Amino acid sequence: MARQKVSVPARSGSLAKRIKAAGKGQPMKVPMAGQAKRPAPMNPDAKGVKHSTVTFARLFANASSTDAKYAPDVHLLRVQRYKADDGVGTRTITLDEKPPRKYIQIVLAQDGQPVYKTKQVWVSCSCKRFLYYWEYALHKRNASEIRYGNGEPPMSTNPRLMISCCKHVLTVLRYCLAKKV
Repeated sequence: MARQKVSVPARSGSLAKRIKAAGKGQPMKVPMAGQAKRPAPMNPDAKGVKHSTVTFARLFANASSTDAKYAPDVHLLRVQRYKADDGVGTRTITLDEKPPRKYIQIVLAQDGQPVYKTKQVWVSCSCKRFLYYWEYALHKRNASEIRYGNGEPPMSTNPRLMISCCKHVLTVLRYCLAKKV
């Protein structure tokens, strides 16, 4: 008994287009299993992207609900106020309750104003959340420097380079607002 050829109507969609393209001598591009498309990171150096300043109020407004929720668990151990050539600021050490760990923060007003009134704030923290989420994004806006990271963008944790801060910096900002530092 001879086999009969059955014609199957071509499906519309990207797979059908790729199969058609492969039939014309073009290589077929099929993503490998588990390989997801990453969203393109925002590039502040690209044309059309504004270099916005990072203000005290903007860091408060952009703070995630998780950081705001757990910020009361952070206690200030030591606060040092200082004047530097490039501004006025504070260097603090905080203690987390769970698990008990110490982290170092630096908050600096780059224009010489008190931190809570500044138009350009500079922040840094030694915690992992700041490192993996916010350090690179803030560095791109001249609001931090790469101190603890390797300088690569956070492709999985903050691919759009949104700006915010960790609960430790949020606690220091609240202190600066309360004490008018």
